[in-house]
Amino acid sequence: MKSGDLKILKNLKDKSMNFPKIFKGKKKSFFDIILTASAVVMFWYGVWGLAEMYLFPSNQTFSYLVAIALGLFILWVDDEEITELHSGRK
Repeated sequence: MKSGDLKILKNLKDKSMNFPKIFKGKKKSFFDIILTASAVVMFWYGVWGLAEMYLFPSNQTFSYLVAIALGLFILWVDDEEITELHSGRK
């Protein structure tokens, strides 16, 4: 490796993975990660099932459009922007 390459790697290391202070120092075990991921999937599955049953069940296309609009409205109310979700920062 050239010395210039090492400088680039050092700069990348310094700028990468700048997590908020709340996450620093907290180490999760594999079991915690699996448990959290399972909880998120089960929550999503429940919300999806309720939406299919109650959100215009006779018109699937309209139901999907309403769900998309509702999701975008919730993001707007929460003052999120689509670009913030993409970049991972707020």
